[in-house]
Formats: sequence, C-alpha cells, structure tokens
Amino acid sequence: MRLLEETGHDYRFVHDVIREVVEADLGAGRRAALHRRVATILAEQWRALGLSEEPFEPLAYHYARGGSEEKAAWYLEQSGDRAQARAAHAAAERYYRNAADKLERLEQPPDAARVREKLGTLLVTLARFAEALPLLEAAAVAYRARGDLDALGRTVARIGDAYGDSGTPEEGLQRLQPLVETLDAAGPSHGLAALHASLAGLFFCSGRYAESLATATRGAELATLLDDRRLMLQAARRRATALIMLARPAEALPIFEQVVPLAEDLDDPESLSRIFGNMAVISANVGALDRASLYLDRARAAAERVGDPVMLIQLESNSGLMAFYAGDWPRARVDLGAALTRSKGIGMSSRYAYPLVYLSFLTLAEGAWDEAARLAQESIDAATPMGDLQVLRHAHALRAWCDLLHGRPAPARDRLATLLDSSGKEGKAASWVLLFLALAHLELGDTDQAADVALEATTRARHDRAHLVLADALWVRAQVETRRGLWLDAERTLQEGLALARPMPYPFTEGRLLHAYGVLYQEKGGAAAGAGLPGRCVGHLSATGRARGGRARPAGARRGRHGLDASPRPARERRPVVCRRGPIAVGRPHGPSPRRRPPHAGGDPVRTGRQSRLGRVAARVWGRRDGAPASGRVAR
Repeated sequence: MRLLEETGHDYRFVHDVIREVVEADLGAGRRAALHRRVATILAEQWRALGLSEEPFEPLAYHYARGGSEEKAAWYLEQSGDRAQARAAHAAAERYYRNAADKLERLEQPPDAARVREKLGTLLVTLARFAEALPLLEAAAVAYRARGDLDALGRTVARIGDAYGDSGTPEEGLQRLQPLVETLDAAGPSHGLAALHASLAGLFFCSGRYAESLATATRGAELATLLDDRRLMLQAARRRATALIMLARPAEALPIFEQVVPLAEDLDDPESLSRIFGNMAVISANVGALDRASLYLDRARAAAERVGDPVMLIQLESNSGLMAFYAGDWPRARVDLGAALTRSKGIGMSSRYAYPLVYLSFLTLAEGAWDEAARLAQESIDAATPMGDLQVLRHAHALRAWCDLLHGRPAPARDRLATLLDSSGKEGKAASWVLLFLALAHLELGDTDQAADVALEATTRARHDRAHLVLADALWVRAQVETRRGLWLDAERTLQEGLALARPMPYPFTEGRLLHAYGVLYQEKGGAAAGAGLPGRCVGHLSATGRARGGRARPAGARRGRHGLDASPRPARERRPVVCRRGPIAVGRPHGPSPRRRPPHAGGDPVRTGRQSRLGRVAARVWGRRDGAPASGRVAR
C-alpha cells in the first residue's frame, strides 16, 4: 500500500490516520527539526518550487511547530499584512493576535506594540471600537516608553479616528490635543502630521467645520514638508470635506480630483471610497444625479474592498437619498433599510442618524407624517451627542415640516429659530432650515418675515450652487409671493424652479412646483386659464410614477369635489409620487385664498381644527390624514 501521493509540487499522506501514526512515532525533537527543515527549504526555494509568492502562512506554521518562535512571529505578521491587503479580515485578525502573543512571550515590547497597532487599526476598520482602543492605547504606552514620537503620534491618531467613527468626537479631542501641543513643540514630524489629520476629522464629526479646515490645512503643510504622500492624501481629503460643509463645494471638487491619481497610485481603497463618495455628494447638490450615481458606484466598489461597515452605511444612505431625489422611491427604501440594518448590526447608534433622517424624508413624502416625525426625532436623538450639525439641520427641518403639516406653525418656527441661534446660518444645510422657517412664518400670517427668510434661503442656496435645495427654496418663495399677490414674481420663481427640477430630475419638487402654479392661477382669479393645469399635473406624475416604480392613480377612481381620488386603498399600501387633483403639494391648498374667495369655492380653504391649510391640502393630495381613517394609509 502506498503511504504518500503526489499532488502537483508536493506530497501528502493518503490518509490522516497514517500521518498521525508517523508523527506519533517521531520524538518531539525530531519532529521540530523536520518542521524547521521544511521551513528552510520553503524560504529558500519557493520560486524554484513554482510558487507565485512567498508562502508566509506555511512558513509561520512550520517555524512555530519547529520552535522558532521569533521567525514564526515575523511570518505571522507578514501573513496578517497580506490578509489585510486582501480584505480577509478574519484571517488577518487571527494572524496578528498570534504574532502579538508570541512577541509578548519573547519579551519584545516594541515589536509587540507594532503588531498590536496593526490589530487595533484593523478592528477600527471593522467598527469594533471597544476592542480596538485598549490595543491601540497599549501600543501608545510602549512607543512613549521608548521615545518613538512618530509612532506615538501615528497610533494616537488612530485612537482619534476610532473616537470619531464611534460617534464620540469630544472624547477624541480630549485625547489628542495635549499630545499635539507636545509634538508641536518638538517641530515637524510624521506623527504630528498624522495627529492633525485625525484632529481635523474629529472637528468635522463635532460640527466645527472651520476648525476642521484650519487643522487639515496645517496637516497638509506638514505632510508636504515631510514629503509623506499618504499623509498628504489624508490631509487633502479632510480639507476638501470641510470645504463641502462650509458650503464651498467649488473649492472642494478640484482637490478631490487632484488626489484621485495619488490614491490610486498608493492603492488606498479607503481614501478612494471617501473621495468618490464626497464627489457624489457635490454632484448631487448641483443636481447632476446621474453623475452622482456613477461616483457612488465607484465609492461602493472601493468600500467593499476595505470592508469598512461605517463607510458602507454612509454610502448606502447617500444612495437611498439620491434614489429618492430621482423619483425611484422603492429603491430608496431598500438602500436606506440596508443602511439602517447594517448600522444596528454593528451597534452604532451614532450611525443610525443618517439613514433615519433620509427615511424620514421619504416617509413624509409618502404621506405618513406621524411616522416621519418619529423617524426625524430618532435621528435627532442619535446625532445630538456627537453634535453632527449636518444631520441635525436636516432632521430638525423635517420635524418642523411635520409640525406645519399638522397645523402647528408656532412650534415649527420656534424649533428652527432656536437651531439657527445655536448653530448659525453658515455652512451646508443652512438653506434647508431657512426655507422651512420661511414656511412657518407664512403659515403664521407674517408674510413680510416669510419673504425676508425665503429670499435669504434662495440667495444662500444660489450662492452655494445647491440646486436641490434651491428648487425647494423657490417652491417656498413662490408660495410667499403668491400669498402677497405678486403674481409675476411668483410665476418667474416657479419657472426657475421647474427649470432646475426637471433636468435633474427631482419629481417630488417638480410636482409641488406644478401644484403651486395651479394655486397661483386660482389666487389671481384665473380659474379658466388654469383649469387644465391640475389635469396636466396628474398626467405628468402618473407617467413619472410608472417610469420609476411608483403607482399611478387607478383607472376609474372617483374624484372628490376638488378633483381628489376618494376611492379606498389598502391601509398598508405605500404610494410614492402619486397625484390626485394635482401633484404632491406640501404648501398652499387647492382653491382660492381666504382673502379672495370666488363664489364656487365653498368653505374648504378656511383653517379648521388642529390641521393647517398646508396639512389639509397635503392630506387631500396624498389621500390620508394622520390620526383619522383615510382613503389611503401609507405605512421607516
């Protein structure tokens, strides 16, 4: 009977039992010697043996079995590096842990610190921050003990990244700032440059964007002075991201474009993912949704190479938001649901905020206002501890919008005024807050204040080239101008809004602008001239809904006194982008103003009960009213 069989370039026992018997017959010393001999042959002749790369894993195994612990630790570390480069995170973690344990037994603290730093960095990537921080802190203690300031700065920068990604940036700032002062006094160093890059990220996470920009700029200067290309890339990326939040995207985009070749040359998929993700955000803000989608695809491909769940949550959230803007609401709900599930899966409450706020927007558009308010409040609760101003502005604005729909303009005004008092009016998403503040003033009857705030919202959005927000701001401004009887101004505003919304496309706002057109005609007494407009709106949005997976109005459905579909629908049916009498209207009601009511108008426009005119017309258009039986119940 044959004991061995040939398998290409090696031999193996034909059965495991034979191998066990042979090994048992060898003494421990003989067995260790054979393992060392095999390792030596592999290390010296792997190319001659036809292997495409050095066999780190088998070498680590044979050196460990042969009693060469130091060589085994080195090859285990190399095995971990290779596995990490291939995003084989479980294998990398196993190799790093084994290597660190061996180096601790060998009493080699500097080498053990280096491996623990790598392991801690890996665990940060996997969002396992509670496990990562003790490892990184232990490595930092070892580096400080031997006076290695560069390694100390690099490791503490990783600690800062962990605090930022875990949603506790203030703790990270407290940890990093004393060391920055110490290293700054010692002069430029790689560790100091790394600390500035991490510090910029912490300022960003806490909503201090001007400080983030200044710190990132200083980090870029240090990295350039030291000719450290990887740190140059990181600092440039942080600087451009801060510029986006300071509403300076025209300055940010060239920076991202310039560093893409550098990130590709360094084979840095993490940076590529963040760069393309931010380029997608810039493109979406100016209404280039197709281009934004292409950038998102590249960002997700890079993020999947890294396997970083935090990046994937952000990208899935952005993908869902852009699908919503484009009118693909079913896909938006799928992407946002995936992001929320992933964030809950890793136990990161701070990361719930983004998918929650975007789900709130989608849910509000579908007509489930109470559910939208709940989601917005959950987003606020998740974002408040870390002070993420971007998500807080969006969430408070949506929460105020829900108040307006329910006829509560005073709480909406107070909420938004308080937010602006605390955060100021500078930076990204300030225009989004201002436009709903203008709408609150309008619902309270303060048309002069509404006009001033609406003008400020449109001016800021236009200056920032934030075309998505500008289209919404023009919708609000047109309502203010209509209420004030400025017919020509309102018509010009609506034409500008439609010229923005249609090419993007942004059907949700396009529908509201068309509805505002119908209101304008009725307000100025042009019922005959505007009689066909609501029907054209129905046709437009029905076609949009069919093209994008929405639901058109069922054939033969009844229309109420205002041309609204009054037929019952299943209570849990979702109805994205559906128009009854006119397009989705979260604004003035169908029918004339209370100030000028033709005889045919009846008493419909008069405010009654808790629900506002704004909310009642939206209820008619969406076919539901929260808290009461409705013709259509739209069920985060």
